[in-house]
Amino acid sequence: MTQDADREVLAEDEMEINLRPAPDIGRRLLILAALAEYLSFADGTGANPAERASSTFDLREWLRAEGIWPDLTQDEVLLFADGMPTGAELDQFSVQETVEALAALAWAVRLLPDLVADHPANVDTLIPALPHPWDPAATWLQGLVLQPLEEIAAQRESAELWTWRLLTEDDLRDAFATEQAELREVIREVEREGRAAGVLPRGGFRVQGRDISSLNLTERNTLLAASLARLRALNWACGYGDRWDDVPLDI
Repeated sequence: MTQDADREVLAEDEMEINLRPAPDIGRRLLILAALAEYLSFADGTGANPAERASSTFDLREWLRAEGIWPDLTQDEVLLFADGMPTGAELDQFSVQETVEALAALAWAVRLLPDLVADHPANVDTLIPALPHPWDPAATWLQGLVLQPLEEIAAQRESAELWTWRLLTEDDLRDAFATEQAELREVIREVEREGRAAGVLPRGGFRVQGRDISSLNLTERNTLLAASLARLRALNWACGYGDRWDDVPLDI
């Protein structure tokens, strides 16, 4: 344990996990919720220009008023500051990845009951329950409670293994027969170890009952984007990287 009571440390496979305090995770969670709301109407559907401008103003000024604005990345600052972003500016952000990262952090502070690796996150009831303009956020942030460190570490490792398995599928399909056999054995061994450690479900790397090898490219890419977003969020929650926009994926 560190001397800072708000930060816990766990040595795992030569890694040191320094959990960020729950209020810090909550601040990033509120940024992601605001970003998800912004992206939902930034494409010009569902609201007229005046409504979009008003919503953007409220989100931006509320984040400033609550002292959360300094936590935004430079790209996020520019996005919220521009009432009519260009396609290039919006291309840096993905609704799916934002929602998956939001769900991972919400789970880490016990606002979601679970994360299911082979299902997209459902935040339909979560986002409306979060503070939003112009709710005070300080008391809510201080009331957040982290999941046990071991649970967060296991969830982070699960996201890492799923990301590895999805990326490995491309290598598997391009490999020669001998290499395929070797790679399949590696996958089976990782799967066995993951199940034994409790970081993979009993079915291992199966997506709603299907083997990953049966997924088409679109299905794999959708699942990979979700897994990467969760991995990034959980790596950040575990203290890797100084800021949200410099979180390493390979630990």
